Amino acid sequence: MVLTAVWGPLAFLSALCGIGGGLFAVPLLHYVGATPLKRAVATSTVIVFILSVVGTLTEALQARPNFIWPAIAALAVGGWAGAFSGFWVSKRVDTRFIKRAFVFVLLFSAYRVLAVSGGATEELGPDARHLGPLYVVLVALIGFVGGFIAPILGVGGGLFVVPALYLSFPSISILEARACSVAMTILTSGQSAWLHARAGSVDAGPLKWLGPATVVGAALGVVAVHQPGWAAVARVGLGVILLAVAARFAWDELRPSANERRN
Repeated sequence: MVLTAVWGPLAFLSALCGIGGGLFAVPLLHYVGATPLKRAVATSTVIVFILSVVGTLTEALQARPNFIWPAIAALAVGGWAGAFSGFWVSKRVDTRFIKRAFVFVLLFSAYRVLAVSGGATEELGPDARHLGPLYVVLVALIGFVGGFIAPILGVGGGLFVVPALYLSFPSISILEARACSVAMTILTSGQSAWLHARAGSVDAGPLKWLGPATVVGAALGVVAVHQPGWAAVARVGLGVILLAVAARFAWDELRPSANERRN
């Protein structure tokens, strides 16, 4: 019950801002639910899949869905390839440099997201519904990076995809960026959830409590962001989350390791 009470608002916030929710689900399962870390990561992929499916379906039921299908297709292709590449790199390369570099990416993205106050302005950039080949490649590259960092940094690709779309394409609003990110996550999280479930790594116990809270929180988050004034809340919430994740990564890199403390 404690997991449900805590996770419900976090699922709402995740859907509101367009991120998958794994950022919150993993520490919640591990520290509050006492789930071993590897199983917490595996179980969170199922939760993220549920959130992305419910969020996308709820978006589709709105009077004016914010999907941009060419962008979603390019993101999905890039994210699929990026997830495989990131998994391979995470097993063979020291990823501390990538993590440190991503701190600066997050800080810059947070600053830009919080500094932007206007809506979409079609005349300032390409219309993402009618992308030329070059811009299709750019959107696919955004998806690739989002998929690439997920297995390396243990975060959802939406942390990169949403601000990257929003800041790279002035014609894309924060509502459209978050809707595209959530839709893309169905493919990437579904792939990961299936692999973990096939390996027997998913803990079904917490899903009985977190599954219903995910459905309710995701649906309410999408409905809320379509109400007047909530787009600004989603933008500010995303900026704050980016700052918090950057601070956590910086702390992980700066604090002494267990071996250093013993010496």
